Amino acid sequence: MQTAESCDKGIGGGIMKSPDDQPRTINTIQVPSVDEYVAKCVAANGKICLPKMAIPGVGWVAYCTDPCGVMFGLMQPDPAAK
Repeated sequence: MQTAESCDKGIGGGIMKSPDDQPRTINTIQVPSVDEYVAKCVAANGKICLPKMAIPGVGWVAYCTDPCGVMFGLMQPDPAAK
């Protein structure tokens, strides 16, 4: 489900089921490269929860936890993602 129309200014978003079926809000951060930032997360003792996957026509997303176990998402816009 989209939270804003594509022509609206501001932060858009979506609602989806949590990867581990636990109720939560997961903050997702736009980055220039999901691969680069997943590597930085792992190097800082974070963990990958859901590996990089395509959202067709939107971009790439991955979900990680920081060293304290807090889950977050990484999003790389790429309209060519399949």
